[in-house]
Amino acid sequence: MTTLLRAVKRFPSSASGVAETAAPAPAEPPSLTPRESDIGRLVVDGHTYREIGELLHISGKTVERHMARIRAKLGAHDRRTTATLLSGLLGGE
Repeated sequence: MTTLLRAVKRFPSSASGVAETAAPAPAEPPSLTPRESDIGRLVVDGHTYREIGELLHISGKTVERHMARIRAKLGAHDRRTTATLLSGLLGGE
């Protein structure tokens, strides 16, 4: 008998025991500030940073800083991925 086969036979075949140890606990969705949520909704709607700034009466640079924090919280590296993740996160609000 091979070493691997002997090792496998030593462990119980309980599916519940395997699932409990193999599956990590689900991560909670990132928490966005109210302003980040406002900006996120406008990004999902397809607005540019400049348009978002005009709508919210803030500068485009401020929008960019908010978006940098949102991307960091979501682990996204580009606008398209960020918009997709925001759509899922903010869809229920």
